[in-house]
Amino acid sequence: TAAVAAAASSSKEQDRMCGSVVAKTKARDVPHLPRLLQVILGIVNIFAFGVGVIIAGILNCDLSDIIIGILQLVIPIVGWIWAVYWGVLMVIRT
Repeated sequence: TAAVAAAASSSKEQDRMCGSVVAKTKARDVPHLPRLLQVILGIVNIFAFGVGVIIAGILNCDLSDIIIGILQLVIPIVGWIWAVYWGVLMVIRT
């Protein structure tokens, strides 16, 4: 029974994380950092697809940002466009 409860809890956490990633993406909620760092990571994200968001997620201790950055990095074409768009948003929203 303890294993079943642990598996159910893990499944709920995964569903919540997936929902968080989707919600952040739909809201275009880019990572928020100090101004200069956000501009630098936005530019990094434009040229090194997803890396800027991954670093921002690590600095903010935000797993959903790390997942979004990884998706931008590994999904061909769509991920690259998404990464450039988010990089531009990170620079604009400083």
